[in-house]
Amino acid sequence: MVCCESYIHRQDTHSSPPNSPTDTTNTPETVVPAVDTGQRPPSDALAPNTSCLGVCGLPFDTPGSCQCYPGCVATNVCCDDFEEICADWLFPKPPPDDQQRSRETGGLVGCYFNGIPLWGDVQVVEHFQDIDVKLVEHFPDIKVKWVEHFPDECGLWREVEHFPDFTIRLVEHFPDLEVQVVEHFPGL
Repeated sequence: MVCCESYIHRQDTHSSPPNSPTDTTNTPETVVPAVDTGQRPPSDALAPNTSCLGVCGLPFDTPGSCQCYPGCVATNVCCDDFEEICADWLFPKPPPDDQQRSRETGGLVGCYFNGIPLWGDVQVVEHFQDIDVKLVEHFPDIKVKWVEHFPDECGLWREVEHFPDFTIRLVEHFPDLEVQVVEHFPGL
């Protein structure tokens, strides 16, 4: 059961005669682990709910309970902590895109390096570069085609002197990216 770790299952003491093999009047109550069956136990098995902790999206059958499902807003019966506790359930965050993942991992993801799109206007510099690049003939991280116009796809770079989208420094050792210059099929 989503709402509880376990609940007490009470044996029916009226179903068997005293001192019979199934007599449970002198046996301790049995603890039965809760299982999420999609249904709630009878309302007398649960006290009125006062929090949405662990139960976002489930309506309560218990009289007097506040509610933790989207319809509670319209009927004004939400638990006090509904918006705080159920916010991630109500408004799930989209999975991170390649640009966000490349920022978080500090590397190449998709056509991004450290969050920088690997297309656009590029300035080659000696200092204060965004990316250290080594030119290679084989096994590149990315294939780049230098273009005169419209560097708007992965691997299309246009060299500029001012206002670049990112800067690169050409290096022989310890590059951030290994780049192969190509005439056809740029990209990863």
